[in-house]
Amino acid sequence: MTDAWGMVIAAGVGGVFALFGSFIGFRVGRRQVQDQAQVEHLQWLRGQRQAAYVAFLDAWDQAMAQIHGQVEAWDEMIAYLPYYEGDGEEAMAASVTRDLSAAIATVRPTGERVQLLGTAGIDSVAVNMSELLLEMCRVIEGSLPGSTAPTEWSEYGQAHEAGMVQRVVFLSRAREEMHVAPQPGKSPRRALRPGQRY
Repeated sequence: MTDAWGMVIAAGVGGVFALFGSFIGFRVGRRQVQDQAQVEHLQWLRGQRQAAYVAFLDAWDQAMAQIHGQVEAWDEMIAYLPYYEGDGEEAMAASVTRDLSAAIATVRPTGERVQLLGTAGIDSVAVNMSELLLEMCRVIEGSLPGSTAPTEWSEYGQAHEAGMVQRVVFLSRAREEMHVAPQPGKSPRRALRPGQRY
């Protein structure tokens, strides 16, 4: 009878180890699948972010060129005021406002995409860049003849310079982010800034 009990105990211990081994195999396999899914998602997100960053920089550069084009043509537009049909100042204001609005409209959707997909460090710079474009537009509109909120051209230069600095910061942060390969176990969630709601 003792030999039989030894065989039963040995079989029971073997069964327990087999169950334990299959459980460990299941957990390791499951973790591997989860890690693979997370890395694939992070690679997809990285590609989406890269596309969003490039589109934003392209739209921002176009808007900057359109806005700066208004400044470069300013003296010429002022010189032609007497030759406009009807009220020259009103026609100039309508033309400038329309062109500035079109410039801002090109940046808005790409900036929103960066805010949606980007990390907190990058989307805050994108917001700053967009606000500086709006500041440049405010200065230009304030410089129109007959403006109720006159501005100084030095404010435009300050906003333009700050915008170019923010562009370099944006590009640098985007480059750093794109050079980091996705790794399993790292959370794909972005950090929220103080006071920001999710």
